Amino acid sequence: MLSNDRGVAQLGLEEQTDELEKAIAEGKRIPTGKLGDIRQAVIKMRRFINPQREAISMLATLENWIIAPDELALLRETANRTRRIVEELDATRDRLSALRDHIDADRAHALSRNSYVLSVVAAIFLPLGFLTGLFGVNVAGMPGTTAPSAFWVLAGVSAVGGLALFLIFKFAKWL
Repeated sequence: MLSNDRGVAQLGLEEQTDELEKAIAEGKRIPTGKLGDIRQAVIKMRRFINPQREAISMLATLENWIIAPDELALLRETANRTRRIVEELDATRDRLSALRDHIDADRAHALSRNSYVLSVVAAIFLPLGFLTGLFGVNVAGMPGTTAPSAFWVLAGVSAVGGLALFLIFKFAKWL
């Protein structure tokens, strides 16, 4: 059992959680496994201490001739300490869960933003790909097959179309 009132703080779990919260608030990346390691330590510690808390609490409620009154007072104090330690572990676990949720939300937002940009880029190049595919067909009767400047006209129209789509998306604040 932990010997003083510092409980979870004695193990450095609260300090590590504070550091993680500070790093996330500052926008820094945290090591991938650090949050999981701390959560695992908190869960293991709670799993170990909670049964002791229950046993000590039950002993502290006994009033019989085997346990002396001063020992009973010590048991009650120890029961209160273990209760506080379990509460601190629960609070730390909840804070770590909130940090995990925040990290997951940030990742989902970044993925959504990247998907959006990819969709906009595809929307710009899809019509251009259609034009190059259409005019790349070797079929007699295609417009411009006899004119030597037809390639440059098609390239210019494609460039202007791509630029126009880009500007439309930019002014519509889609980019």
